[in-house]
Amino acid sequence: MSDDVANINVSGIKYFYSLFGFTIYIIKKWMKLGRFYPFAFYSYYFFDFIQSRLIYKIIILLTTVIDALLIYKIIKKILDEKTAIISLIIFPLFCTLSATYIPPLYSQHMLIQIMFAECLLALYLTISYMEEGKIWKIVIASLLYAFALCTYEISFTFIFLFVLIYFYFNKSNSIWPIYFVFISITTVNIFLRLFMVERISHTKVNLNFIIVLKTFFSQLTGSFPIIRYFVETKEKGLFIFQISWWESLIIFFWCLVTGHIIYHSSLDNKKNQKRNLIFLTIFGAYLTFAPAALTSLSQAHQGEISLGIGYFTFLISSFGMAILLSVIIQLCNNKKIVLIVILPIMLISGTLNSINARVTIEKYYRNTAIRDLIKRSVKNNILSDITDNDIIIDSTKEITHTYLTSMYSKFAHRKIHVISEDEYINSDRKNIKISFFDEYFHDFNIKGKIYRVEYKLL
Repeated sequence: MSDDVANINVSGIKYFYSLFGFTIYIIKKWMKLGRFYPFAFYSYYFFDFIQSRLIYKIIILLTTVIDALLIYKIIKKILDEKTAIISLIIFPLFCTLSATYIPPLYSQHMLIQIMFAECLLALYLTISYMEEGKIWKIVIASLLYAFALCTYEISFTFIFLFVLIYFYFNKSNSIWPIYFVFISITTVNIFLRLFMVERISHTKVNLNFIIVLKTFFSQLTGSFPIIRYFVETKEKGLFIFQISWWESLIIFFWCLVTGHIIYHSSLDNKKNQKRNLIFLTIFGAYLTFAPAALTSLSQAHQGEISLGIGYFTFLISSFGMAILLSVIIQLCNNKKIVLIVILPIMLISGTLNSINARVTIEKYYRNTAIRDLIKRSVKNNILSDITDNDIIIDSTKEITHTYLTSMYSKFAHRKIHVISEDEYINSDRKNIKISFFDEYFHDFNIKGKIYRVEYKLL
């Protein structure tokens, strides 16, 4: 799904060019668009190594769990363990299992999870440094933040949280290494914008207040299971009763365990508890609103995000909302009232999330059907007679023409030249430019046979 549809096929390029050279080309291309995030393209090597989609989905899940554990460690260090546990267990209330515009729990090569983990670990080490004064912790924290800044731009907003930590502890320990990497990488980005950029991509800003506000609200609520459900219902005409017994059992135990933890939880009697609560509230609120605010300023995203369709940075906002709700729950004296309110919401949310996940699985199989058909056909030696001098014209409209060649070559483990029907019609029929991911071309002179692939619905 999303960018993975292209990136998962990139390993086929190595039969034509160096994968390293292609990666450098893509990094330079994005620099000319005003974006500097070179570490984001680890995905090419990742997909070249990981071929199993099941293993890939498991790794995505594990990286999300790592984010959750880091959130847990930070909350536990600032406030207490019970609040940390509550924030994690209610997280599914705010994060849909549906495939939205770019779904972080299903795709995007763990980009947001890895960037978020880098920032969270850097924040945790900075807190430890402020408490203990060990220099190596702030050095590692600075390196992690530098990696995050070079992985995805949303990490720039996290500088506020480092400043918040500094003033919260109010100690003489300096965090100048954090400021240094932030200023250095920011300077690189400004330089690119001023002197190297050819055209602005998703970084172009539109400050129209109404459009920004509408996009902000849609982005903030885009991960809510209940909102996403109504979008899916409108599209598919689903009913709430489409849920299996084992899904119902999981939801029941989720509600049961959550209810038990909330009912028996209370804030630990720690020193400066009020100050700790204020810090955690600001921390959670910033994680909630900052990513949505930054995303809502993008002119490109303003045209793509709508109610129930959120950009993948909503994963960070979902954690932020879980933190805020956990603080509110802990501040409530009457836990019975809390449970009367929250358990029905959890029951509804869990049910709708199960339905959303079912729709996503259907979309997933539909989107990968042609790709899997090509893969099975290649494994059955359908291309055994095709040589480096031949070319295939693929008639499908379901797969973007810019990675047909890399996909076929990946499955065949050798050079296979493929173009779309439209590309062939618009060419001079002899000298062909074969596309690799939009602007990366391979010149090919047809010296052999021309084959055509057609798809028929059975």
